[in-house]
Amino acid sequence: MKKLLPLVFSLISMTVIAQDMTKMMAALETSPSLEIKATSIKMGKEARPALTAYINASPDKVEKEWLKLVEDECQCDLKKSKGIYEGFGVRMATISGETLTVYTRVEEDEAGARLDVVVDFGGKFLTDKDTPTEAGKMRTFLRGFMKTFYVGWYEDVIEDERKEADKVAKDHEKIVKEGEKISKEIDSAHSDITKASEAITSAEKDIADLEVKIKELNTQIEKSKADISTFQKQAEKNAEAEAVKRAEVDAKNAQVEALKQSANSIKQ
Repeated sequence: MKKLLPLVFSLISMTVIAQDMTKMMAALETSPSLEIKATSIKMGKEARPALTAYINASPDKVEKEWLKLVEDECQCDLKKSKGIYEGFGVRMATISGETLTVYTRVEEDEAGARLDVVVDFGGKFLTDKDTPTEAGKMRTFLRGFMKTFYVGWYEDVIEDERKEADKVAKDHEKIVKEGEKISKEIDSAHSDITKASEAITSAEKDIADLEVKIKELNTQIEKSKADISTFQKQAEKNAEAEAVKRAEVDAKNAQVEALKQSANSIKQ
């Protein structure tokens, strides 16, 4: 039983961790959306137009892969300030030939991660209305990232889930074996109880037999006592009769001696 408890706690721990990924995994079970939405995010005191993608994956993983892609594209190091990564006066040839400033962030969302991108062309921000060509290219850039990311993410998730399934299967096998062992121990305990019950029943029968025997012996003892009492009374009567006879014998002997003496005196 002591061996069983760590396995049970292990399964409980894995269940708690799995619950944190439930929404994300549920979203991954269907084809993920590659939709890019026009939104806005607050930067300082101003709301700036942005393009936003929702990705069904770990925010940390999305942020790591996204920042690497953007930094490779603009050949720059993005700096983080107040939760937003910034790249000032950079070029992103895929998006535009102009010098620009890019702002981006990745935050946790209900189904995984929310990725926001803001691009500033020196006071003119990237929007479908003001910069339709650049906005279209940014949407294509984002979709390309999402597709590449999802391919790798699915592979990682499938591998992780396969490993987790193997681990759970092994833990389940251990629990089953431990359960079988405990079942055998329970059966053995039941057998011991049966044997003990039979021994008690046998002992109780022996006790009952002994009680009957004791009663019989007590009856015999009482009868023997009565017989002894009778024999003692008969012995007393025999002793009295013997004394009487002994007296008669002594009297006869005395009489014989007296007769002998009388006879002897005549002969003289």
